[in-house]
Amino acid sequence: SNFVGVLLGVLSADNTNVGFYNIALQISIPLSMLPNILSTVLYKKFVFLDFINRKILIILFFLCMSVYLCILIFSKSFILVVFGNRYMTSVPLIKYMCLGALLYGIADFFNKFILSKGCGKKLRNVSLIVGIVVISISYPFIKLWGCYGAAYIKAVAGLVYLSSIIYTYKTSFQNKNGN
Repeated sequence: SNFVGVLLGVLSADNTNVGFYNIALQISIPLSMLPNILSTVLYKKFVFLDFINRKILIILFFLCMSVYLCILIFSKSFILVVFGNRYMTSVPLIKYMCLGALLYGIADFFNKFILSKGCGKKLRNVSLIVGIVVISISYPFIKLWGCYGAAYIKAVAGLVYLSSIIYTYKTSFQNKNGN
């Protein structure tokens, strides 16, 4: 997101778009932090598990969706009260930024499980894929859609990251255990 924010600043006529983007980014951060906290707490258990328990995934999904919906419901009021009417342009960006953060967070949860198994090379490959996609789409998305394009990048990158990490998880662990 630092790369996208910098590129947005370079390609924009002024830095107001960067401000809108950064407000949406900051509001979306709890969605990526929640799964990271849960996976950090479970990391010692991950070392001894062959796969991620379905109950844990349901809890993760429920918590993430609850936070996601709360952010979407209350973000407009929050921005109005804290930043004022001039920053309401951030509100539509939040849904894409939150979607991207949600996908990133869930992917990070799987990432931590895979990391506990010592599969650093596989995770490096996932990072390379995501990085290539972000770099490839950043210029055209920001050039065409400005701060909205930057928000779309977050969502697309989250989708690519989650898809790649789930593929890695399924091919590395789930099929070996028959689950």
